[in-house]
Amino acid sequence: MNFVIISSLRAHLEKIFNILIVIFPIAFLAIPNGDRLLIILFLLSIILLIINFNKIPPLEYSEKLLSSTFIFYFLVQLIYFFIYDADFREIDTPSRFILVLPILYVARGIIFKYTLFGFALNIAIILAGLIAVYQIFSGRYESSGFIDSGNFSLITSIFASFALWKALISDNKKIRYFYILGFILGLLAIIFSGIRTTWVIFLIVNLIILFLNKNYSYKKIIAASILFLITIYSIFPNIHIETERLIVNTKDYFHGKNLDTSTGHRFELYKASYLIFINNPMGVGENNFKIYKDNLIKDGLINKYILHHINPHSEIIASLIEQGILGLISTVLTLIIPFLFFYDNHKRYLCEESMLGLIFISHFMLFAITSGIFDHQVSTLFFTSLTVIIYSYISVRKKGLN
Repeated sequence: MNFVIISSLRAHLEKIFNILIVIFPIAFLAIPNGDRLLIILFLLSIILLIINFNKIPPLEYSEKLLSSTFIFYFLVQLIYFFIYDADFREIDTPSRFILVLPILYVARGIIFKYTLFGFALNIAIILAGLIAVYQIFSGRYESSGFIDSGNFSLITSIFASFALWKALISDNKKIRYFYILGFILGLLAIIFSGIRTTWVIFLIVNLIILFLNKNYSYKKIIAASILFLITIYSIFPNIHIETERLIVNTKDYFHGKNLDTSTGHRFELYKASYLIFINNPMGVGENNFKIYKDNLIKDGLINKYILHHINPHSEIIASLIEQGILGLISTVLTLIIPFLFFYDNHKRYLCEESMLGLIFISHFMLFAITSGIFDHQVSTLFFTSLTVIIYSYISVRKKGLN
């Protein structure tokens, strides 16, 4: 009797788990506080781990490597947390690298096939695009248009890029139009978000994806890319203005004039980061960048225009400054290990899951150069959770092919 009850409970929990996985993209991008879905997924995964303990398949090498990488990142953060006696909140965000691991261990054995997840992802970008357009034209927005425009633009760019790729490869006209709609609305959301970095990263990632797609000749890819750029510049003239401004500001900085621009600020932040690292190769601890940067300003080594900045605006540089060489290694590994896994599976299976993984991780790798990708819980949760979800879907795909 108890066995029947447990089996029934397990079956219901597994269905709920899969439903939550499928609606994950919609929750994160189009539902307020949707990131809290991960708390439910985590709790469910713990329960299912206990119930299914003897039925959980052994970890593959790639999954062990990802787990070790995530644990290593967390341990580095934890070590520096104790060394510098930081506020307890500083360890909260890195803990997400540990909390998603039970989801990986459970999902590998019970997750459904990928098809529904792809549809949900495109529904998410359609909803986000509609929300973005409504916010802009109704006037109900703040500054660039969104409360958290940085994370919004990053996630939107990932989903829109996937929609573009799906539209290119789909043979079914209805499905193709469905993803074209997602791409167009996603593109609008990216533009309206006002984050120039995302515009550049979006173009770079999609050019890479086009070259990885073996269904098209290089001539068609180049022609499509040129047409795409011309169209974007024609429809959205502010991109052209922003690009020109970026070039002019960069030239001005290196000629020592007009330093009080966003471009000038970034270069000064990078210069400050270099000087801090040279004197502190083992790191200065979490949130101590501003203290050391302000001292450089007092000594006249750095321009006073960056006095208000509290971080170097780069995850790669921030990890090097805050946790030294260990921090840099742990951060780079969290990006490189998934990238190599997705790329290897793309070459072997040419499956949608691996392509989504490449689009996703390429965005984060490029964003890490100019932005803090693990500074906030939302972006950290999105990165860690989507990584383990895609790993799980690829695991299911490989089992079906072998």
